[in-house]
Amino acid sequence: MGSTVHPEEEHTTGQRVCRNCETVFEGNFCPHCGQSIRLFEKPVKVFLYDFLGDLFAFDSRLWRSLAAMLFRPGNMVAEYVGGKHIRYTPPFRAYVFFSFFFFLTLNATTRQTILKNKENLEQASLQIQKVDSLSRQSATEPEVTIPLDSAGIFQIKTETDAAASPQNKKIVALALDMLHNPEPYTSRIYKSLSWAFFLLMPLLGSFLWLLFRQSRGYYAPHLLFAINIHTVAFLLLSLIFSVGLLWPDRPVQWEWSLLGLLPVYVLAGALQLYQVHWFTAIWRISWAFFWYLLTIAFSVSILFLALFKEALPQ
Repeated sequence: MGSTVHPEEEHTTGQRVCRNCETVFEGNFCPHCGQSIRLFEKPVKVFLYDFLGDLFAFDSRLWRSLAAMLFRPGNMVAEYVGGKHIRYTPPFRAYVFFSFFFFLTLNATTRQTILKNKENLEQASLQIQKVDSLSRQSATEPEVTIPLDSAGIFQIKTETDAAASPQNKKIVALALDMLHNPEPYTSRIYKSLSWAFFLLMPLLGSFLWLLFRQSRGYYAPHLLFAINIHTVAFLLLSLIFSVGLLWPDRPVQWEWSLLGLLPVYVLAGALQLYQVHWFTAIWRISWAFFWYLLTIAFSVSILFLALFKEALPQ
């Protein structure tokens, strides 16, 4: 059998023929359709090597983008909308990358907390069952206090025979199920939160546009700045959760003080991106986040009502 001659090898002058659109060109990418000259008809070990290289290098722009986001807040957005695209990872791709690690570390932290408080949770489960039993026997019973953790207590009162109503039985059943098998509930919450942030992030961009549109008339810079803010917030929270996972028994959880850097980051980014007076930046950023956090609180309330509506009185 004769050897196959690829189109890229047909020209001996350094020119290539695109396998997709047959455009003649020089270089590694077709100027017409953008396809790379890379061939995938090769041994698996070569393909695996290329895949791992792309995965860990992340085309080397991730680290440049990360350094710009952390140490030059607002500057990367200004350069990106100004036409310097190729040097940075697309902001939304960086957001997806770091949000993955955020929810990964959040889930691991939740599991660690559940295991750490397993004894208290089991005691709470027994007490809930006791309350349910007592409510069926008497119309009025003493208050039952259930310790959940060192930070607080969970109280259940059985003051009337309404405690034995079908709706309250559903609440007891749900509470028991959550204590015995919390993973499905946390999974639902995290999935809903990821979608909530994805949908609410453009809303923060809208608030920023309303307040800073005199400095940046188009919506895109404000949206990109909102994406950067969420990316850095997820990065800080991932770092905080990682420290807690590695050293869970520390007497002082100093890592949570890192969240104090986030307002400084947002203010510095606004000053760089919008080129306004610092007092104006503080005032407008405060209003933008007031409405944004208010929207988040409302959305989280709706989220929990939707997730646990079967246990709520009709």
